[in-house]
Amino acid sequence: MNINNCKTENANTNKKRTQIISSPMTVTAVSKFLSSAEFSIGDALSSNKTEGLSLIKRKKGATFQLRVTIPGRGRKKMSLGKFNAQTNNSEHATIKALEVHQLIRDGKDPLLEAEAKLREIEEQLLLEKRKAMTLGQFFEKHYVPSVAGKRSGKEMCDRIVRHFEFLFDIPMVEIEHDQIKKWENCRLKAGIKRSTIKSDFSKLFSLLKSASETKIQGSKEHCYIEQNPLADFKLIKCQLPWPVRVN
Repeated sequence: MNINNCKTENANTNKKRTQIISSPMTVTAVSKFLSSAEFSIGDALSSNKTEGLSLIKRKKGATFQLRVTIPGRGRKKMSLGKFNAQTNNSEHATIKALEVHQLIRDGKDPLLEAEAKLREIEEQLLLEKRKAMTLGQFFEKHYVPSVAGKRSGKEMCDRIVRHFEFLFDIPMVEIEHDQIKKWENCRLKAGIKRSTIKSDFSKLFSLLKSASETKIQGSKEHCYIEQNPLADFKLIKCQLPWPVRVN
């Protein structure tokens, strides 16, 4: 490993500057750089084959860093991720660095490209979170606290638990009309008045409406469900000819 540029201690500030060691980023070079006591935290192993690419020694492990000049923005640093001692991902970091340089040659801003990619990843994570959120989870984490201060809040929550707990383990996006039709028919057969069923259903409807209007934590655009899955659901209009009782 050849040290082409090794800066020593500054006599005025009494602070040690970063040592920059220029070398091909081979397995041997990386291993020696990280294991040697000669090099301190913050020192850099700079690739002499890939412009701007370096491996920075950290308190725990190391990270890849790329220095680039972006037209209109000047010199910038980009993180290319952590060094993986098990797989020695130096080659992967080199490929990423070359891709960044190509973006610049193509007139693109790699930082904006990286930000767009990050937003895409975050978007995907939010969508996955939306798909996985069950009715019970939203009810406990968001709905109950939101109605806690309301006059009828406790009663609303109690009725939701009493009549719709069978839906609590189901992701909200998977709630279907048939499940509610079955619930409605069972209550009608039990002789429950249509007005009571309608009142109980309105509590579930309100819960799902809240989920369609509550923003996912970390998102300014997306709610926990895109739309209320029961928005166009209609209860049976005519009371079936069964004995009626009030629940």
